[in-house]
Amino acid sequence: MFCTKCGAKNDDSARFCVSCGAPMSQPQTAAPQPDVQPNVQPNVQPNVQPNYQQNVQPGYQPNAQMTANTSAPAPKRASFWSLILMIYLGGTIVFNLVFGFSSLTGSAYGEYKDMIYSVYGALKFFDVLFGLALVAISVLEVVIIVTVEKHKAIAPLLVIIFNIACIAAPVIYLLAATVITGLPISQLIGWYTALLPLSSLVLLIVDALYLSKHKGDFNK
Repeated sequence: MFCTKCGAKNDDSARFCVSCGAPMSQPQTAAPQPDVQPNVQPNVQPNVQPNYQQNVQPGYQPNAQMTANTSAPAPKRASFWSLILMIYLGGTIVFNLVFGFSSLTGSAYGEYKDMIYSVYGALKFFDVLFGLALVAISVLEVVIIVTVEKHKAIAPLLVIIFNIACIAAPVIYLLAATVITGLPISQLIGWYTALLPLSSLVLLIVDALYLSKHKGDFNK
């Protein structure tokens, strides 16, 4: 090591110059170099968005509860028309059965039954025929109640047939009784044989108007 003042050579361990006595500068120890790690880029995963589309496999069956909650139609509520129809049918079933058996047995004439049938023998045939028609109409009413309640496709047709039958049966019977007895209809008609066709005519018009617009409600 050389002195920086006079240039004399000195030992590396000398603290002062042997020639001029100037303090010797100690050799600088190289600063340790940091352990440089290689610039390794982190393994960054691509920003993968989850696939929210359901991968539907062939033959995939959806969950039964999910299907019931999402695809099952809500039960249909009874309309005002169907409520009125049910009330009407419920009432006329009773009267049709009562008057039907009364006509079948001839009990409508009371104690004059035998006398009337002895004079107008053919009247008994039409009494029986009219009684059977009323009983058949009662059975039809029960069928209509079930089909309307279940929204069956045949329900509108049965309703129209019922109304026509309720109009035709009393009218045909009264016309036949008039021909057989020679009496005017005004003397043969009773309150039920007048009320049944008139109410059925009104109901026929109402039913036809309603069903023409709501026929799609009956699709089972």
